[in-house]
Amino acid sequence: MEFHVLLGHSGDDLEKHCFDGDSAYITGFFENTLVRSLGVDAPEVRGLDLYSLRKSEFFNTLEYQLRKHLEPKLADRSIEIHKDLGFQARDYLNSILEEELVMTFGKEVFDRYGRALVYLSAEDQDTYNLTLVEAGYAVPYFVYPNAVSPTEDGEWTYDTIEKVREVTL
Repeated sequence: MEFHVLLGHSGDDLEKHCFDGDSAYITGFFENTLVRSLGVDAPEVRGLDLYSLRKSEFFNTLEYQLRKHLEPKLADRSIEIHKDLGFQARDYLNSILEEELVMTFGKEVFDRYGRALVYLSAEDQDTYNLTLVEAGYAVPYFVYPNAVSPTEDGEWTYDTIEKVREVTL
């Protein structure tokens, strides 16, 4: 089911429509709510520091030799590059979003942070989610069951995955 919404903005800045490269503020049935784009992941713009990376669950699950190899590569410059890429993705999404948007949901409605998980598009266009991947500002990030859609016949389609495959090959 499609819902027609309007582009929202940050409470701090009327010109800021995106928090980062995979989330945007929208308004319509609600006031300036931050939503998360389904099926994509863009670099983060905050919350990264060397201490957290070194203490992360992922890093500590690595085999000792791999951790020993990677640890010297975790440098302040790594964090700066990641954040710069995050700001570029955010600015790109901010520049392409239309004022009037179409919002659709996948199977899951909210993420663990309480944000709505959505596909955003302009009327009769591919989703911005797909555009971000095609432009190189985000990578595909599918979490089951959101990558599949039921048909009227009870079958499952993988349209979203197929579209992403087409733009990334």
